Amino acid sequence: MSGEFFMPEISAIYLALFIAPFLQEDAAVVGSASAASIHPADAAGIFFVSLLGLVLSDAWKYWAGYYAQAWPPAARWARTPKVAALREAVLGRLAMALLSARFIPGTRIPLYLACGVFRAPFHRFLLLITLTGALYLGATFALFATLGDLVGAQFQHALPFIGAGLVVAFGVSLVLRFIRQRANT
Repeated sequence: MSGEFFMPEISAIYLALFIAPFLQEDAAVVGSASAASIHPADAAGIFFVSLLGLVLSDAWKYWAGYYAQAWPPAARWARTPKVAALREAVLGRLAMALLSARFIPGTRIPLYLACGVFRAPFHRFLLLITLTGALYLGATFALFATLGDLVGAQFQHALPFIGAGLVVAFGVSLVLRFIRQRANT
């Protein structure tokens, strides 16, 4: 990490990268990777702050699910046979479920809430979201660094827009596929 950590502009960037996962995780990861590719001297700090934001934004979703059962309709729903079967499937393969959800947009929030509802062991959940978050960030940082080297410095500033466009295109394709599947049933 560079010695510029406490400069106001760098601190503002770090704060934004920490808060961004609470708003939209995939865009936050793309933004972090882009910032790291443009400011390689601060890449380690950007990675750490982004990972901390990812983990805390995921952890609150767990606790939202955990405390949702205080509401009687949610508690009744959680005891239905279908949900009980889903609980066993998720808890029996928690690591694989969390790894899959990390890389499949649109699945994280429901799964993290479900982990809370299902009372997955929080220490295990926290360890797994930290590991999968580090893997996701690391892969994205490496991709952006490689693309930055391939396209050159003149196009490196376009990478965030390309990355954001890819995230949006992927999200739109998922929504369209879901709509088509609903129309065919």
